[in-house]
Amino acid sequence: MKTTCALVLLSLSTVAFAQNSAPVISTRMSGTFADDTFSINGNTAHIAVSQDSNSGQTLLIYNYLRSNSDGSTSFIFGGRLHPE
Repeated sequence: MKTTCALVLLSLSTVAFAQNSAPVISTRMSGTFADDTFSINGNTAHIAVSQDSNSGQTLLIYNYLRSNSDGSTSFIFGGRLHPE
């Protein structure tokens, strides 16, 4: 399942790269966990995916910090738990 975690992370990072060639800030992979922090149009985005080796459940979490034109910021957060 490590391969699946890496593929999900890679796929989602590819979407970000298509938007203004977003630079990767950091990437980590270890066992059944992977995360990636990158920039989209100067805003920071983060995605993490992990799988529980006992239950086979996969957890995907993402967040995005966006600067708005009025000087405020918006924090967008979401996640999904997928049973095997």
